[in-house]
Formats: sequence, C-alpha cells, structure tokens
Amino acid sequence: PAWAFVIQAASAAVKSCEAGILFKTFTIWAFKQILWALHYFAKVAYSATTWLLYQKSKKGTAISRTYNGEEYTVGIYETLVQHDGWNHDALGVINSNMIKQHTQMRKELQNRHQDITNDVNQYTTCIANYLGTEIISRFPDTTVGPLNSLCRQLLGLTDRRRLEDGTEVHSDAPFNIDVSWGDKSIVMQQQTSMEMERDILEKEDSIMEAQRRIENRLGINCGNSRCEQEEANINCPQDCAEAEFIALSTNESMATGFTKLKFTIHAKRKVAISALSFFTKDALEESYVKIRTMQGIYPQTMFSLDKDWQDVLSTKVPTTEYNGGTVAPVKFEFNHGIQITVDGGKCQSFEVYSDSGIMVHMSGNMTETDMVYEDDALQIFTGRGIDGHSPKPIQFNGVIGYDGLARVPEISMSNSQGSIAADQASAAELVLEQEIKSAKRKITAIQRKVGQIDVLSTKLSALDDKISAKLSAQDDKVSAKLSALDVKMSAIEGMLAQLLEKNER
Repeated sequence: PAWAFVIQAASAAVKSCEAGILFKTFTIWAFKQILWALHYFAKVAYSATTWLLYQKSKKGTAISRTYNGEEYTVGIYETLVQHDGWNHDALGVINSNMIKQHTQMRKELQNRHQDITNDVNQYTTCIANYLGTEIISRFPDTTVGPLNSLCRQLLGLTDRRRLEDGTEVHSDAPFNIDVSWGDKSIVMQQQTSMEMERDILEKEDSIMEAQRRIENRLGINCGNSRCEQEEANINCPQDCAEAEFIALSTNESMATGFTKLKFTIHAKRKVAISALSFFTKDALEESYVKIRTMQGIYPQTMFSLDKDWQDVLSTKVPTTEYNGGTVAPVKFEFNHGIQITVDGGKCQSFEVYSDSGIMVHMSGNMTETDMVYEDDALQIFTGRGIDGHSPKPIQFNGVIGYDGLARVPEISMSNSQGSIAADQASAAELVLEQEIKSAKRKITAIQRKVGQIDVLSTKLSALDDKISAKLSAQDDKVSAKLSALDVKMSAIEGMLAQLLEKNER
C-alpha cells in the first residue's frame, strides 16, 4: 500500500540524513586530530630549537660574548607559548561550537522525523477505524459508536480544533472502535449458525443411528446378510429368516471331542432358535444325538435337576468324521419345528449329547462363562465339557440357526424352561408404524434446520457482496489520500535536503 511506501521513504530519508551527519562529524574529528598533531610537532620543534640556541649561548665564542643569546631565547619562548595558548583556546571553541550545532541539528531532525512517523501511524490507524466503522455500520441490527476526536481531526471530518496533548480522555485514543451487536446482526446470526452446526455435529452419531434405524425399518438395508435390531423375519426375511450365528474359530483348529457339553447364549434382541450345527469326532451310521435347553444360565454344579431342562431333540442320525474342517458341520433341527424364543437381554442354556463326540476348542487360559463370540443378535459364552472326568471349560464351535423376531407356533412351556411363543404380526406392524412416524418427524426437524442454515448462507453471501463493494470504494479513497500524503512527504524530503546543504555550507 501507498502509506507503507511513504513510511519506508521517510525512514530512508532519516537514515540518509543520519549518515551525512556522521560523515561530517567524522571529518571534523579527523581535521581536529591533524591540527593537534601539527601543534604537537611545532612544540617539539620549538623545544629543540630553544635547546640548540641555549647550548650555543653557553659556548665561549666571540659571537656569544658579544650577543646575549639567552635573553633572546627566553623572549622567543614566551612568544611561542602565548601563540600556543591562543591556538589551543581558539581550536577548542571552534570544536565545541561545531559539536553543539551538529548535535542540535541532529536532535531536531530526529524529532521531526519521529513526528512524521507518528502522524503517518495515527493517520493509518484512523483510516482503518473509519473504514471499520463504515463497514460495520452497514450490518443489520448493528450499532457503531462515534469516531474519536483525534481521528476526526486528522481525517478532516470536523471543524473542531484538536485538543492539546494530554487533555484527551482514554476513550478518545485512535485505537478504538465501539461496536454493539444486536440479536439480528450478522455476527449473532453467524454465532447462531455455528451453534446449530455444532449441535448437529454433536448429534451426528445419534442422527446416523436414527438414519440407520429408519433405513432398517423401511427395508433399505435389507439383504446385507445382517439381521439388525430393527429388522425381523416378517419385514426382512432375507436377513432374519433362518439366520445363522457362526461361532467357528478361523485361526485355531479343534482337536478335542466331548460326548456331552453345556453352554449359554445371551440374546441381544428377541430371537427364535431353531437348530444347532457342529462337527463330530467319529463317523457313525447311527449316532445318538440329544439336545436339551433351559432358561437362564445353567447351574455350575456337578449335578442339576432334570426338571430344569426340556428336551428339544432326541434322534439317531449318521455322522461324519471331523477332518480339519474339510466337511460341513452337521445340522440338527429341533423336533417338530420347535423354535425357542429368547427375549432381548435374556440368557438360554443348551446341553448337547452325541456318542460320536462333539468337536470343541480348549485352551489353558479359558474361564467358564467368558464371552467368546458375538454378532448383532447373539453372544455365546465359554461352556463346560463333560466326558466322565472333571468338567473342563470349552468353547462350543458351531452354528446356531435362528429367526429374528420369529413367528412361530405357540407351545406351552414352564417358566424355567423358556418361552416358545409366536410374535403377533399386528403388534409388530403397530410398533413399526409408530417408529416410522417418529423417524419421519425427526427427518422433518433436521430438514427444517438445514433450510434455516441455507437461508442464513444466502444472507451471508449477499452481505459479502455489499462489503466487497464498500471496501473497493474505500480503497479508492484511501489511495487518493495516501497519494496526497506522498506529495507532502516529498516536500518534507526537499526541505530536509535544503537543511543539509545549508549545514554543509
């Protein structure tokens, strides 16, 4: 900008003036040293001459007897001493006067340059304050305080005289823009927009979760091979009808077979379990397989009452030998199409028996009832293997077949055995309809907030255009004023050059 150029020019002029003064001062000092050297050599020559004359006057020659050389020498010495004192005093006065003159001139030049720098800085600050007040005053619902008297005086915006130094109050300093923002001002609107955006970002996870639930309810995500919480076998049979909970280790092989084992599953949602699949140790043409179940966690004692368990499968089927998982596990569906309904948050235990041996996984750091596998619907815990010896912690490795919120025929069972009941379609549809309505209301509220943000964005764009136009006009005015200031600075530099020429003369 032009004002920066003016400041640089003024600084260069000050440095040039200071360099000239230093050069003249050095020249005077060198001249003074030469004069002192000449004076010193004159005194030495005078002393030598006096000594020679004195020696000649002491000799007993005819000339010395007829001429009183000693008195002549004394007279010459006194005359030279007087001349030396006069020269010394004269040179001291000249040197002192020159130093005082140059010191005073340098001080005045520095003060003047400092005044010019201060005026330029104040003018620049006042221009910025004036532009700021003009721009901010155009904002809606914005109140701007008056420009201080110093800036009004510098910018020629008032006819009042400038106050003397030290009489202006603190609030009248040039570095001051008094602004108050109303509720409808652009700053407050922007702050409101930022708060809304921050609120939306903070609720992003809940919004995404609500969107996922809405998509699940509407069936948008149906077919992704995951039976999610909002999906069921009636509205998404692709994912929730005959779904599978796979509890097979992918990096560890099974090397132990038990004829009898127990394990517990925990339902994260309401499911209806219909089958178990697992590997068998031996290949038998008629292997006896029996599966029992009970509600809750099985007792961790050596013996438990048979009345707590209910038979869901008792059959003889051919089994295949486990060979490192090269064959598929054998699937065992419950008798008569029974589906064991487990409510969300509840546990269900199973006891599996097979005389061909059930392949499981074991390790030394296992603890019974530790959770080992889970998905969106089920969790399975470390169970117990029973094979004629003391029970050992084992991991059931197999597949559990289930339906999400399954519709099954109702079968009466005791409370301790678990409920086997049907979900009513009408109730499920009513819940689904209510959740869809709630989701639609949330979507409408979000769209309303997005619309408000769009309107505010449009207002900000229009205001930005107005501010750009105003700044362009103010830049032209500032350029004109800085050009005038540049002319004044050029005149000041000319005056400084004239002062330097006079000083050199």
